Amino acid sequence: EFEAEGTTASIKNQENIDIVDMDVLLMVMEIREQIDRISSTNGNSQQALNKLLEENQKRIVKTVELLGEAFGRSDWVDAKKLVATLQYWNRIKETIVEKL
Repeated sequence: EFEAEGTTASIKNQENIDIVDMDVLLMVMEIREQIDRISSTNGNSQQALNKLLEENQKRIVKTVELLGEAFGRSDWVDAKKLVATLQYWNRIKETIVEKL
């Protein structure tokens, strides 16, 4: 939970699927497939994983910017969605780092 200006909103959800856009979920699945495909091949896997890591970092930065804007507008519904999205991007980052 977080509190801002006397308003408390829960950012927890049993399954973030309820609050994350389908486009984000599809992108996450696609990226995970890319990671698995790259990891299962020999050769330039480190270079390809570094590229995915760089792309993911851009998504993290953009999501954090949008989250700041949502907080600025006191848009708790959007903020909740963005926090859940950010969790997905962070899990992808952790997965890539483990493979490197």
